[in-house]
Amino acid sequence: MRTTIYALFIMIMVAAPAAAQDRGVSIPDAHTLYADDAFVAQELTAALRTAGGMAPNWRLSTVDVPFAELLRACETDVAATLSCMAEQVVTRDPSMRDGLILFALLERNGGGMAVLHLNLRLYDMRTGELAGSLQVDVQRITAPAARNREAADWIRRLLEPPRPPEVAQVDEAPIIVLDLQSVEGDDNAAQTVSHTLRANAAGRAGWIESDRAVTLAQMVLAHGCDEPDRACMSQIGVSLQPDRRGILIFGRMRRRDAGRDEIRIDVVLFNIALGRATHRAAFDERLSELIVGGMLDTRAQEWLDRLTSANTEFEDTGQPYFDPVSNVSIAGNPHEALEIAGGSLVGLGVAALVAAIGSGIGFLDVSGDPQFAAYRESWDASRISDVCQAASSDMSPEGRHAAGVCSDAGVLETLVPVFWVVTGLSAAAGTLLLWHPWTGSSAAETPTVSLTPALGPTRAGLGLSGTF
Repeated sequence: MRTTIYALFIMIMVAAPAAAQDRGVSIPDAHTLYADDAFVAQELTAALRTAGGMAPNWRLSTVDVPFAELLRACETDVAATLSCMAEQVVTRDPSMRDGLILFALLERNGGGMAVLHLNLRLYDMRTGELAGSLQVDVQRITAPAARNREAADWIRRLLEPPRPPEVAQVDEAPIIVLDLQSVEGDDNAAQTVSHTLRANAAGRAGWIESDRAVTLAQMVLAHGCDEPDRACMSQIGVSLQPDRRGILIFGRMRRRDAGRDEIRIDVVLFNIALGRATHRAAFDERLSELIVGGMLDTRAQEWLDRLTSANTEFEDTGQPYFDPVSNVSIAGNPHEALEIAGGSLVGLGVAALVAAIGSGIGFLDVSGDPQFAAYRESWDASRISDVCQAASSDMSPEGRHAAGVCSDAGVLETLVPVFWVVTGLSAAAGTLLLWHPWTGSSAAETPTVSLTPALGPTRAGLGLSGTF
């Protein structure tokens, strides 16, 4: 079977026009965040390089580039922009200055260990842009010949030219509704609104429901974007629909008043084939009416009707679709504001306490794993002082299991003290705000509190500041 595949590639190469000039291609090591998946990543790297070396008009680089080195050099994580890592590849292999770089990221899908997600990104140094992307499921255990066939198919799909825009009109296309991004962290409310919006979109004539359920915040972070804009959403659209056929609906929800009941929902309709947004609308609602009053389903239908009408068409100039996130101030009774902030901090402390206890129990459970204990006993203690270090290079099933236990135990061992610190600080600060002994001050010295959301490509949080 392998001979047949090689012959097929040779035939394709011979059939290629003689005038076509080969492009240099670098394929860094496939990257994974889990030690248990390191062997699969090695297999995928070998298969991609084998297929890349035989792909038409590709000249594979002979310089090995470990993905981990690129991350360290850029001082960033996998979710960051690819341009820095691409430049690092060029510094190691100057012949790639005008070439292509194929990045591979192996992820777990959360539904089991047998199947993993592989994200492929083809970066073009000539244009400084993403030339193609692909997300596929891969089996953890696959014969080498089958793995090579899969890799050849993935590269073929990456190199396929995009379909013309006409194949993805709004009235006949798969619809992907991304979960709304909540500015103030009201994730449960945003998720409820998003699910209802998704269900109503699936029931509209001419629209095909997609089984993809991801959030806007996750996809923006994964593609290294500061804010959703035309370039960012084009990359996201192609990663979710490699054939470029489909529609994205995404948006942002934020509070509009001190009572935190009035919200604004900004929604955008993005045509993946056209590579731009075509419609945008904003809706002012009361959260209590939507969630408690039972109006959500009716409102969702109205939103979609308005979003797809001619009145909401706009010209996508490439600017961010939403205004930059600014400070969210808690107005009204200053005592009430302090009590809200104090209650939130106490709640955070309780949650951190539960997490600390759970992590401690989890650490004891992981450390007492009987299979790991048997593996540890199998080593000569006088010769091997660190079983985890030995397991990291042991590719046997027992060694891979032990390496996974060591990895999990290391994470939990780090998290436990962090959770305890958060518990103490949150409880102390929350109690102080609830007590607010300084509230006897004059009106000119009235305390104020401000909550500042902080969002970026590699971080998300909420800052609390005040004057007393």
